[in-house]
Amino acid sequence: MVGFAATVGIDKYPCEWYSRPALWPVWNHCIRGPVRFWSLAGPDEPILDALGERRLGDLHRLIPTAAEEAEQLQEELAASLAHLQRVDAAYWEREWRRDHKGLGIYPEDHLWRATHGYLDLLAATRAAGSI
Repeated sequence: MVGFAATVGIDKYPCEWYSRPALWPVWNHCIRGPVRFWSLAGPDEPILDALGERRLGDLHRLIPTAAEEAEQLQEELAASLAHLQRVDAAYWEREWRRDHKGLGIYPEDHLWRATHGYLDLLAATRAAGSI
């Protein structure tokens, strides 16, 4: 996904962007109360109209229960640790390093992102009292 961001240039804009697996909810400990305005079925015109007319009260926000959020944090923490372990194990392999370099992204970037992602989720899980 980092390669996609670099290809389309979104990494050059002063904004935060997030990529989430399609099987996970769009909300997480950073994305609070998101509003879905597009799906695989296409744009949600009533939501886009409400946004355009600044009728923010008409927007349906996706807000998890505390139990849903705790369960999702645990799932993401486990996935993040597994990813960090894979990156760590492969970091010095020549083929892996070659495959994870390009468009201004280097193997060090992958290691940093994996570490940062895991530590971020670990802190969020502890703050939520899930650990």
